[in-house]
Amino acid sequence: MTIIINSEVLSELINSEQLKIVKKRQQHSDNFNYYFSPSIGLNLWKPKVMIINPKFIVLEFNKIEHMSLLILLRDINKKLQKLVKNKNSELFNTDIYNIMSEIDNDKFTIRCYLPNFKGKHLIKCYVDKNEEMFKLPRVNTVIDNCIIEIRNIWKTNDKSGFNIELKSTSYFFKSNE
Repeated sequence: MTIIINSEVLSELINSEQLKIVKKRQQHSDNFNYYFSPSIGLNLWKPKVMIINPKFIVLEFNKIEHMSLLILLRDINKKLQKLVKNKNSELFNTDIYNIMSEIDNDKFTIRCYLPNFKGKHLIKCYVDKNEEMFKLPRVNTVIDNCIIEIRNIWKTNDKSGFNIELKSTSYFFKSNE
């Protein structure tokens, strides 16, 4: 189960030491992943699909319309990086890529992996509250609501970044009644 966080919830999890970092070696390499336990995530409203392929999706947001989300992401990014670096000295001098990318003066993006097993995406999809099979949305599609999970921070050689997964999408259509 994923805990949906905001700044206050994240601060409480960190201050009470409920949010743990679990270090695991990556398969077939000497690199590591730093997992968050319990799982933490965010509820996002009205992201626009900027890039899509079978492995990942890039969600785009307008900075003015989503200013509170941008401020929240900056805060979460800072707190999680500090927590991981304080608990794992090998990351202390490592630059960790941010949760989001500010691509210009008016937009920012979040890159999310699309979890799958044997070619089938493991993402819940709701259309007017009815669960349906997840299908890759088209570029420029606006997703009414989605949940993303901040899975871990990966470290490969001299690079580190957040691994974020798309967990669910919801679309709401107005009835013509």
